[in-house]
Amino acid sequence: MASPEEAANQFILEVWALQGVAYLVVGPRYFHRARTLGWQKLAWDDALMLLATIVYTAESVMGYLVVAYWKGLANNAMTDEQRATLDPDSQEYMQRVNGFKTHVVGMLYNTVLWLLKGCWAVYYARLTDGVHRMTLMVKGAYVIIPPTCEPAISTVQTVFVVMNTLTDFYLMAIPLPTVWMSKLPYRKRLVLFIMFGGGFLEMAFGILRCVAVLTLGNTDPALSGYWSVRESFVSFVLTNMPMVYPLVKSFYEKGLSSVGSKGGTKADISIGYRIGSIRG
Repeated sequence: MASPEEAANQFILEVWALQGVAYLVVGPRYFHRARTLGWQKLAWDDALMLLATIVYTAESVMGYLVVAYWKGLANNAMTDEQRATLDPDSQEYMQRVNGFKTHVVGMLYNTVLWLLKGCWAVYYARLTDGVHRMTLMVKGAYVIIPPTCEPAISTVQTVFVVMNTLTDFYLMAIPLPTVWMSKLPYRKRLVLFIMFGGGFLEMAFGILRCVAVLTLGNTDPALSGYWSVRESFVSFVLTNMPMVYPLVKSFYEKGLSSVGSKGGTKADISIGYRIGSIRG
């Protein structure tokens, strides 16, 4: 079992590795969008994603500060006697006070998640344009997302995870029935199910975070930061996949075409599709 210092170093490496991967995902998104539409025609979900990127970066910085500087300490898991005897001039006192303050700022976690939900709602509005039933569901998402944004603090952890899970279910219910009823080949439908059904993975991370905080939060205050960063990363990557996939697909098709031409045969690039083609 790793020592506390080793665990802290591992998390520091993890948080910056995840941050780097997140940038590698969001960068191609804007490259593809700007190349196909031009900067002046970017949509609201692109603006929300930029804001989510900034907030996610701030969340990672807060997670780093909690572990690297405040040693995972906060104003909890202390008896009244321990609080009374803690020297205000001691390093531990400073670490606990600053750790508590940083944890509060670290609630940017739920801001990231709900900004990303907003990105999904705007994207689905564009994807389902002209389909009356789906348009109503997207408008419903605009209604339910803002009031379900709850602070991810210990007293409402259960409420937060329920709201988070329900909104994920609702957002996935917008595209998945359309994909299921489409006449796309099975392989293409499977790809779409994986891409649009990624909310199940996000829900799993959200539930794991809630369980970890409720069971071990009093003994390890930094635990919520660990799982918050991980869930934010998963949600961040999944939200960008529909925008990044066409770019990856085009590079893949060009690679197959190049291989096919060198081998004297025509490469099969039929696995590609336009995401907009699933509209009713």
